[in-house]
Amino acid sequence: MAHPRFGLGNRLICIASCLWISEEMKRECKILWLPDRDCPFHFEELFLPNSKLEFIRLNQAQEFVKKIRSTVVSNDMKSHTWKDREFVYLDQNKLSPWGDRVGSFIRFHHSFQTICIHTWEGFGHNTPYFSLFEPILKVSERVMKLDRELKLSERVGIHIRATDHFKNKSHRDSYYPPSVFIKLMEKIMRLDPDSLFYVASDDVNVTEEIYAQFEDSVSFLTVGNDRYSLDGTYDALIDAYCLSRTKLIIGNPRSSFSHMAAKLAGAELTEPEEFL
Repeated sequence: MAHPRFGLGNRLICIASCLWISEEMKRECKILWLPDRDCPFHFEELFLPNSKLEFIRLNQAQEFVKKIRSTVVSNDMKSHTWKDREFVYLDQNKLSPWGDRVGSFIRFHHSFQTICIHTWEGFGHNTPYFSLFEPILKVSERVMKLDRELKLSERVGIHIRATDHFKNKSHRDSYYPPSVFIKLMEKIMRLDPDSLFYVASDDVNVTEEIYAQFEDSVSFLTVGNDRYSLDGTYDALIDAYCLSRTKLIIGNPRSSFSHMAAKLAGAELTEPEEFL
């Protein structure tokens, strides 16, 4: 059972990882998707249904979470029971110390009828499962229109996380500031003056600064909606799918959005330091 948490990118990465481990263990995977302040929308408001994605009904999901909160202590590895099924609850506190061996750790619990994985991080060979996430028509039509107009496959995709995480002092050291990406773009332009870019950022000031410097060499989606509104989430999805159609995606390794865009392209993220 996948119980994703935090923002949209984190949630898709968790689901894809749980689909991978479920296939490895020859088990079905059900998804427990509960909207919250980080992602206040239901999956079906953003993506088309897919027979390979099975979601637990909202009332059952809420019941299960209530059961978890009433019985499960953070590092308690005992089994619990819900609807006559024995389950073990593996949250981020248990998974993080295992690093690249998370898959082995989860397999260790094969004797349980149900394994609930509650995380915001990815593990295993999850990239192929991103092909299951097809956006609703409103999003896909906009992406196709932008692709035709901008010829995205001829552009370098740049994602710059510039608001919440970068402005948070506790996270700042692990994120590349906008100036690093500007230097990177300058270097690419020196190597090939005809280079074109598609830039996605959660800060309109960053995109405006880049446009002022690179002008017609850069394109971006004008984002004016609240990121926590439905239209704001549509904008984020459009940005992610546009990035996924570029010839190369450069972003921050600590940003789930950067990784989501790369995995939607069936690729891995390129880090800025590879160019600097």
